[in-house]
Formats: sequence, structure tokens, C-alpha cells
Amino acid sequence: MNDSLLRRFCESRHRKLIVVIVTTLLGLLVLIPLVDDYFDKSNSHSTLTNDLDRARQTDEGLPKLEEEVAKIVANLEAIDSRAISSDSLSDYRNKVMDLVRKADCQVRRFDVSNAIYRPWLRDDNPLTTATPLDAKKRKTPFALERRNVVLLVDGSMEDLRVLLGKLHQDDTLAALQRVELQAGARGGDQVTMELEMWVFALSRHKKA
Repeated sequence: MNDSLLRRFCESRHRKLIVVIVTTLLGLLVLIPLVDDYFDKSNSHSTLTNDLDRARQTDEGLPKLEEEVAKIVANLEAIDSRAISSDSLSDYRNKVMDLVRKADCQVRRFDVSNAIYRPWLRDDNPLTTATPLDAKKRKTPFALERRNVVLLVDGSMEDLRVLLGKLHQDDTLAALQRVELQAGARGGDQVTMELEMWVFALSRHKKA
């Protein structure tokens, strides 16, 4: 039977075409896996090349990134040093007392309220007390601490002017809210001045 098929194949006028087709099919069966393997390796090479380029770019940009981070950290530390929190309140009190003495004034009262907290928003103003309509969209992980400081001092008008100048030059995160003057209890040229200031600090929201 095999001899009959072979003889018929040899006698067939289409034997060349059959040989070409069979050879092509065999070649495809061999080449297709090789082509797939080639494209797999090519894709892997392309991916590795891209990863290497990204890693090289990251490495080249790392010093600049570290420099920017250092600047941000320095700015945050500078702002934090100006804030008045519960930890720095005693130091702030001593600083104000020292400014009063240097202005030749006398302290009669120095009161600090408990902290009032509200969410700190992006593009916020610490003097704002009302909650804006878009507060949810501007949320941050921080809360603003505000304390009211009332300072009552005696001194001459010139000395009180000097004291106000020193308080204005101080870089503490404080905002003057109210100033009241009245004749001093001892008479003469002495004047009593009452100042109300708001002092601020930022803290992270406490987890419930």
C-alpha cells in the first residue's frame, strides 16, 4: 500500500507543488516557535532597556530631588520654630516677658487660653474662623491650633511704642487682634495697655 502511494506520488504531475507545500509547512512548524521566542526575548529586552533608562534617569535626578527635599524640610523646621504649641508656650511667655523688660515696661497680666482647633485647609488663612463651602475639597492631614494671649502692661507712651515695635519684629506666628489704652492707675505719664494676640501652631489630626 505504501509502495502504491509512493508510486502515485512519483507519477503525479503535481509532485513538485506537493513537495513545496510540505516543505513550507514543515518550515513553518519549525520557525513559528522560534519567531515567538524571538519576539518574547525582544519584548523582554525592550522592557529591561526601558527599566534601565528609568533607573538611570532616577539616579541622575536623585541629588536634585534630595536637595529639594532638604529645602522643604528646612522651611518646615523654620516655620515650626515660630509656632506656639503647648510645648513651646512656656518659652514664648519668657520671650514676651523679656521684651517687656527691655522696653522698660511692667507686666500686670499674661493670660493664655486653651487651644482652639479647626481643620487646616490648602491655601488657608489662619485668621479665618468661618468654614468655607469647599472645605472638604481642601482638606489636609493637619489641624490649626489657635490660642488667645492677653497681655496687660504699664509704661510710658514712648516705652509702650517701643514694646509694640519689638512685638512686631518678633517672628513668632502671632497676630495682633486688639489694643486698648487707658490712664495708668498710678497717674503721671504712666499708661496701661492691654493687647490681645492670637498665636498659632499646626498639628496632625489625632486618630480616633
